[in-house]
Amino acid sequence: MCMFFSAISDGNGKVKFFELEDVVNEMVQGNPKSFDWNSHTSIATFNKITPTQEDKWNKWEYNVDKKEIKADSLVSLDDRDLVVKAIKKYLKGKDIGYMRNLYDCNSGNCNSGNRNSGDCNSGDCNSGILTGHFCTEKKYFLFDIPCTKEEYEEINRLNLYTCFDINIFVYENKMTSKEKKANPNYKTLGGYLKTIDYKQAWKKVPKESIAKIKKLKNFDKQKFYEITGRR
Repeated sequence: MCMFFSAISDGNGKVKFFELEDVVNEMVQGNPKSFDWNSHTSIATFNKITPTQEDKWNKWEYNVDKKEIKADSLVSLDDRDLVVKAIKKYLKGKDIGYMRNLYDCNSGNCNSGNRNSGDCNSGDCNSGILTGHFCTEKKYFLFDIPCTKEEYEEINRLNLYTCFDINIFVYENKMTSKEKKANPNYKTLGGYLKTIDYKQAWKKVPKESIAKIKKLKNFDKQKFYEITGRR
């Protein structure tokens, strides 16, 4: 299971992971490739390592709090000591709390381009697939009413992630004194990543997209308003 802080290595001490600057730069662009900062595959892809090559790299999970490392997949020489050394060197002096929040935000709950359980539900930003264990079938819902898989997947064709994002990069020259004090990393990054309220983010979704949502199966204007604040 991928988690903060993930890394891969080639067995000879060559270590790759998402650096703070990498994460912010990709987010500023809207994370067009839907990278998960805690995913070994995303780390490999970001570093232009092909799937075939990736199979030859070790995959690691480093517990930042306990300072312990665990091999998620050991397929080459065990170079964990060099991996730990590289990670500790990189994390030294970093604001771990800030990094944890930034990296974990994209591991399944907030990534606008890669939602595994649906989209736009009140509570966890999803619209509606009922999941469980030991089930013989998967049921789909839109606005709390059952629908077909095809009807449900219509929302994915709207590409809402291109205009909806709860993460906004605020450049240094736009930051207030209070924001600078609360985000000392701005000097390194040239700004900071601001997380805005869910309904506030919906205000940026264009009317054209809202009109398409209203055409979805089972559309309920009251529920839509309660969740998004849009009419």
